[in-house]
Amino acid sequence: RRRSRWRWSGKETRLRRELTEPPWYWSWGPATEPNRLGRCKLRWAIRLCFCMAIRLHPMIALSPTKRPCGLLRPRVQSGPAVRSRSICPTMDRRRFLVASALATWSLALRAEEAGHSLRRVRWGLTIENPTAVELAETKVWLYAPVAACSTQSLRSLNVSAAFTRHGDVLGNTIIELDYPSLSPFASKVVAFDASLDLRSDPLAEPVSHRDYWLRGEAYLEVDAPPIRALASRLLRTTADATARAIYEWVASNIAYAGYIADDMGALYALQERRGDCTEYAYLVTALARAVGIPARALGGYVTPQDAVLRPSEYHNWAELYFDGAWQRVDAQKSVYREGGERYVAFEIISSQVRNALNGAHRYSIEGQAVVRAG
Repeated sequence: RRRSRWRWSGKETRLRRELTEPPWYWSWGPATEPNRLGRCKLRWAIRLCFCMAIRLHPMIALSPTKRPCGLLRPRVQSGPAVRSRSICPTMDRRRFLVASALATWSLALRAEEAGHSLRRVRWGLTIENPTAVELAETKVWLYAPVAACSTQSLRSLNVSAAFTRHGDVLGNTIIELDYPSLSPFASKVVAFDASLDLRSDPLAEPVSHRDYWLRGEAYLEVDAPPIRALASRLLRTTADATARAIYEWVASNIAYAGYIADDMGALYALQERRGDCTEYAYLVTALARAVGIPARALGGYVTPQDAVLRPSEYHNWAELYFDGAWQRVDAQKSVYREGGERYVAFEIISSQVRNALNGAHRYSIEGQAVVRAG
């Protein structure tokens, strides 16, 4: 077997040496580092592309009779020292592009296998002055994707207008837009762009503010006799079995009534046996709290890929805390403990905590201007 005529520089030697080490470029880090994939994916992809491209060249030059597909003939030159012409020739560039594509594709497959998904979502908001007079001091508050929850980490958030970012004790992200004045019949269009790291399996974490997630509150009538009676019938020996019994009962006995503009609550859903996704989430949450399982309702969007979010796609679901993590229970969409990479949470709902939105689920406005989402 002929020896390769390629001469390696110090950097190439270091990269080739790394190829013989354990596959560090497939390592996503321990479960306690949920943001590792988001921080390192691009850097690892670039290094992996170079490693694969560099590794291809000596394979091509090892044997003139066994060159892959006969695409590249070995360069025969005289002299004791022959320098490589790196990636300048056309066929070399083609092989480099092929290696890069294979590396990126393999990296994406490994990311999916590891249960991680990078997601980009965009949405918009229009603020209008419908009057013929100038409006003074208009403020708008709205929810953005939750910075960190069981299956979600916010990587970046870009807004096309000046804004102030706030938060609350539940972990919600709140954007404040401030307009000192709005001209007659003027409109301001604001675009939002967020990148997130989503996980299919929830992150193991201790439950914070446990008392919040066990008490009754507005629309969660935990102490109502009908709620207590049904919860006692659905109680099982383990938290997982109880949660599944609650999920199956709600999914089987509540009829989807289409979009309802107002929140009706868990007791309404139980008595009327109907409701929209909000009532499904509220009833699951109330029943879980009634048997001592911490539970909360969330609002956001369900999207399997990058998307432009529309107001009509807004959705509510529940999360129950057991087995050391917040587990997703979406009775309206028949999802139990799965699909975390498709759910983008914008709000952790609780009437016990007041913030600038004052109970609104999407946005709140101060002033006479009109807001249109989408």
